[in-house]
Amino acid sequence: MDTLYIILIVVAAILVAVGVVVLASFISSKKQGLSPKESYIKTLLPGIDCGSCGCKNCAEFAERVASGELQANACRVNTFANREKLKRHLVRPLEENIKNVAIVKCKGGNRCANKYDYIGEKTCSASEALHSGIKACKAGCIGCGDCVKACPFGAIEISETGAAIVNEFKCTGCGECVSSCPNNLIAMIPSSQQIGVICNNTFDDAGIAKSCSCACIRCEECKRICPHGAITMQNGLPVIDPSKCTACGKCVAVCPTHVISHL
Repeated sequence: MDTLYIILIVVAAILVAVGVVVLASFISSKKQGLSPKESYIKTLLPGIDCGSCGCKNCAEFAERVASGELQANACRVNTFANREKLKRHLVRPLEENIKNVAIVKCKGGNRCANKYDYIGEKTCSASEALHSGIKACKAGCIGCGDCVKACPFGAIEISETGAAIVNEFKCTGCGECVSSCPNNLIAMIPSSQQIGVICNNTFDDAGIAKSCSCACIRCEECKRICPHGAITMQNGLPVIDPSKCTACGKCVAVCPTHVISHL
């Protein structure tokens, strides 16, 4: 019986705690003058008042979304799950809400030779300022982790190969990492995209392909084999048209350096 009483007391305490949190949220919303609709929107926001949406805080953002002045997916740091909840519950239809994820367009890392021994500040931006970075490929991932520090959700890490990789399940598509890369290797793509080009070497330098085993060698085999005409060459790199790509994988199979990969 004592055990039962303890369990009942614990459950009651949890219910009281939940009630206090809900009541506090309600009181806070009342103090801020929010309507029930605005309050609901605010509960689905990060609550960090970062200002990246152009509003001074999340409460103002909720007000402007409720009034139809802003789209709810204008909050770049919100989770995709909460964006979906807002999309389902708001009266005003939102713009098409397709989850984007970050992708690092380089596999090089330790598989790309270094030009020199670097002993300076361990940041990509500092290394890049010195002769375009330590890597033989001027478009290669330097691997010091500026993007790792920039990601507010811990979705990026430096892999065993020395190149940055993105965990798509943690990535919210906020885009904060994009500007952190001095070599412009990070791009946002739809999460539904199944095949991508993991190289960003647009330099006309044959020595880069010799120094990196993961560099595009511009053989154009991918373009020739694609049965749907989904691949074109731009600035020496293959570009995939997602509206034509069926993810058949033929281009992946023929790429000699595995630049084209399943995502």
